[in-house]
Amino acid sequence: MLDRIALFVVGVFSAVLLMAVIDSLTIAALAVAGVAVLLGGLGYALRYLRRSLEPSAELRERSALVARVFPAAFIVMGHTHLPEVRATNTNSTYVNLGAWAEDELEEGASPKLPASRTHLVVARGGDEPRAELLIWDTDGPRPYAASTTTGKKA
Repeated sequence: MLDRIALFVVGVFSAVLLMAVIDSLTIAALAVAGVAVLLGGLGYALRYLRRSLEPSAELRERSALVARVFPAAFIVMGHTHLPEVRATNTNSTYVNLGAWAEDELEEGASPKLPASRTHLVVARGGDEPRAELLIWDTDGPRPYAASTTTGKKA
């Protein structure tokens, strides 16, 4: 987001500067339009380079940054359809909750990524919190793979 704000500020500054420097209103308007197109293209290129269809790796990476700013035993994220529990390179654990909802599909079609219906249960176990990623099914909650972890104090 900061790159978009910076591009906007540069664009406004450039437009004001061009309007002040160029005497002809028509030429100034064309110059401002050219700068807008150039900065718009640069903004699109930046978004394209960062675009990821599957954000799990980026969420994992960002969780370590969050843990540095806000010391916590667990950094919990979601909305990727892919539940996961993984230690970060800080004293915390990254947890992705997965998803509960599935896309609306035509009758008879199956989703590409079915909802995992996972949730996190955090409890105090001695000096450190413990967390377990559970999956909900017809019999109630059950452990999701090897997902129990102990949170380290940050």
